[in-house]
Amino acid sequence: MALQRLYNAALDPRDKAFGIRVRLLVLWSGVLAAWFHCGNREAVVYFWTPLVQDIKPGYDSFWSLVIGRSLFTFGRFLAAGLCFVGITPRVMIDVCMIGAFATSVLALVLAQGSGTLAMLFLYSLFEGPVFPTYFAMIMRGQGKHTKFAAAATTTIISGFALWTTVVYGTQQQRPARLLSLSPLGGRDPVRNLDDMASDALLEESAAAVGGPQLEQAASH
Repeated sequence: MALQRLYNAALDPRDKAFGIRVRLLVLWSGVLAAWFHCGNREAVVYFWTPLVQDIKPGYDSFWSLVIGRSLFTFGRFLAAGLCFVGITPRVMIDVCMIGAFATSVLALVLAQGSGTLAMLFLYSLFEGPVFPTYFAMIMRGQGKHTKFAAAATTTIISGFALWTTVVYGTQQQRPARLLSLSPLGGRDPVRNLDDMASDALLEESAAAVGGPQLEQAASH
């Protein structure tokens, strides 16, 4: 089956690109691309609450995340249906990546408001189909090496642990802007998160100090 797919693509199993066999080039380039994608996606999810509060202050962060993840899941099912009716994975990846890039840039440059929040939601929609489509494309043509390819591709999920930390560290060093690993790079989610935590602590301190005073005043 793997050889038949290569022949259908007018490729010989012994063909090479940049001195690398076609099968290996597809495998490792796909693994690297998907690794960066996972890191980018999870960095946005990790900083979701401060991002939403920066984009539209006062909006319910929990329900915004519910909406975002619902659109993320819907995007995967929609892409599966489109691929089933004949849309090729390459076209699907192109559309999703261009859509995610465009909506993330708009979420960066637009002013605060509902429109900017809608761009963040659309970003989640376009991001949904990327990983499973990458996975399926990497598996094609691997033949007897499919198990190894599947194991290598599964390990890329670890990308979120590294790149989320990189985004946080970069924000600490350069608080004026966030590294473009996050498509919402111009905003300041880490600083906003710190401010939110500080405000919460101040409110708790004020309540702790003011509580006894209010009770004493009420007794008088």
